[in-house]
Amino acid sequence: MNTWVLIDTETDGLYAPIHAIEVAAQKFDGLCPVGDPIQVFINHGIEIPFEATEVHGYTTEFIEENGLSPIDAYARLRAYIGNNPVVSHYLQFDWTRVLMPELMRLRIPPIGRPGFCTWLLSRRALPEHLTHKLDHLRDYYDLACTRPHSALGDVEATTDLLQRIIFPRLTSINFDSIKKVYEFATMRPLLRCKCLIQDLDFETESRRLAETR
Repeated sequence: MNTWVLIDTETDGLYAPIHAIEVAAQKFDGLCPVGDPIQVFINHGIEIPFEATEVHGYTTEFIEENGLSPIDAYARLRAYIGNNPVVSHYLQFDWTRVLMPELMRLRIPPIGRPGFCTWLLSRRALPEHLTHKLDHLRDYYDLACTRPHSALGDVEATTDLLQRIIFPRLTSINFDSIKKVYEFATMRPLLRCKCLIQDLDFETESRRLAETR
């Protein structure tokens, strides 16, 4: 999976049926972003609830004026993503709850395939943080972001987090390829990841934790 794509979505809500109204993506080659990100707005001809607008700022009128039809929007995304692995800060939401049900509902063949979750990667690579929500990490590391709570802004912030914080930390412990990053993102137990990051002995830490229970 040397070529992969980081995505983010903004939607009309959190409960099915969920409609993606903005999708942004950044292509990577190994550990490096390639070219410019892509951003598409999608007009499903639906009313955007006030509660959703409060989060991302997109109104029904804005989407009507700037959104593409779902067929055209996903054609653009397919041209950009291809069949490459798709990565997201909440892959369970963006991939499993938003994109896959939406494509099935629209009878559009799948775009890309599931990769790893950068939220799960953050939990393993940044054990010193109590939360790994993007809002917290954005503020803590002053991540690059043109507009928080937009799909494009969140892709920019996650790209900066990976490039400037996570990938250098993982490279320092010899997880220096995207294949190894994927292995680290799914490694269990989490304690093993913490020990690798903080140069601790796993067996010693396991015994110490067992004794405190």
